Amino acid sequence: MNRWMSQFGGEPLSGEEIAALPKHALLGRDATLVEVQGSFAGMDGAPRSGFALLGLILSDPSGGIFLKFTAPAARVAAEREKFFTLASSLRLDQD
Repeated sequence: MNRWMSQFGGEPLSGEEIAALPKHALLGRDATLVEVQGSFAGMDGAPRSGFALLGLILSDPSGGIFLKFTAPAARVAAEREKFFTLASSLRLDQD
């Protein structure tokens, strides 16, 4: 989560701040919702202004699952509900 924040130039969140973030369904469980806007520096390090990130993080002792959408802020806003619909529809195979 804090890596995502740093990609937008944000300060790391404390444990208390992370615990206070909203939740949304992912794989039938409550995942932590991360929303950030601003200048985005991705893997290539080149800054892109006017971007947004919408992400969900599920983590437990066995590992983590991440669902992330990064794009120009207007695109993220336009697709926000579809992102949540997708997240709510995903399920793990129980076999």
